[in-house]
Amino acid sequence: MRQAEEIVNLVKSRPELFDGINDKVVKNFVEWLPNNMYVFDAFERNAKYLKRVSKRKSYSISAIREKIRWDSAISDNTVHVKLANNQSSCIARCIMALNEELHGMFSTNNSRVHWDAWELGVAEEVDRDVVEVYLPTDGERTNAE
Repeated sequence: MRQAEEIVNLVKSRPELFDGINDKVVKNFVEWLPNNMYVFDAFERNAKYLKRVSKRKSYSISAIREKIRWDSAISDNTVHVKLANNQSSCIARCIMALNEELHGMFSTNNSRVHWDAWELGVAEEVDRDVVEVYLPTDGERTNAE
């Protein structure tokens, strides 16, 4: 089992791993991690298992996130899984950096575009996981102006 300190040190020493992720998301991940290492461990364990038994080379981290949520929902275990969707992108990058056999396993997106667009008022929520971005055309005002 990994220690939270190892992962926090990774985040601090390799900020380039988190390029494209809003700084607030990374900060919240670092604060969330120490009390939720069991969730991180579940991601890492499931990723290694998936890599071992699957024929595909890459996945979305959301597949593992939803499996963990499913397992938690049907389990007799009383441990509550506290997991926000935006933490998954940080978890994926950490898992790939810490496990050579998992390098490149998860697709990574530039979530900074979505977060910044949301804060500027030029994005529209479609559902809680997906954001569509509408960039203003010439002459249109945004909430940011």
